[in-house]
Amino acid sequence: MGGPPPKPAKILCYTFGCPRVGNKALADQFNGLNIEAYRIVNGADIVARLPRHGNAVGGLLDYEHCGKTVLVSEEFGKESVAGVIEGAIGAEMSGYWVESETDNQPCPLREGTPLVDPLADGALLFEALRDGVRSQNPFAAVGRLKDLTPTQATSLVGLDPRFVEAELQLMDALRTGKSVTQHLEPSYYRAMASVKPEVR
Repeated sequence: MGGPPPKPAKILCYTFGCPRVGNKALADQFNGLNIEAYRIVNGADIVARLPRHGNAVGGLLDYEHCGKTVLVSEEFGKESVAGVIEGAIGAEMSGYWVESETDNQPCPLREGTPLVDPLADGALLFEALRDGVRSQNPFAAVGRLKDLTPTQATSLVGLDPRFVEAELQLMDALRTGKSVTQHLEPSYYRAMASVKPEVR
């Protein structure tokens, strides 16, 4: 009984609605182990977004997720919080999304930096100014910026519109109660059952 415990060839871990449990060092160490881990997150489940990431609270907290994120929702295809997920990853969803497997989009729940460079190549302000210079007409830049949505306008002051949109949608989910109800077991069950018939 004195030796190390046996190590299985592969460990699988599935969590449902799990909060962030450690800092970046813990997440890096966990992710370096031979554990195939998936975090299943249903729609606007608030618990899976807590504690908040350091970028969302000014660097005061350093909580990170472990494993790959799997986004599911019982409301895909409807005007719902599932649209939040689609908007956040910039891809159309068909029942579920798996981080680094479904597409090349970053996980929207990892809460990247809320800041962007408004003058970076490809940024809205940069492109508007480029249009004005190319056409030698300053009003061309103004014309491009006059029809911005409020969320798009945040990029002019250096805020990532995707981050702002995700935060607004989170607040709306809190207001409507979906952020709590979508953490409950019946909602997860319905979401998992609606993913694909072969999963049932």
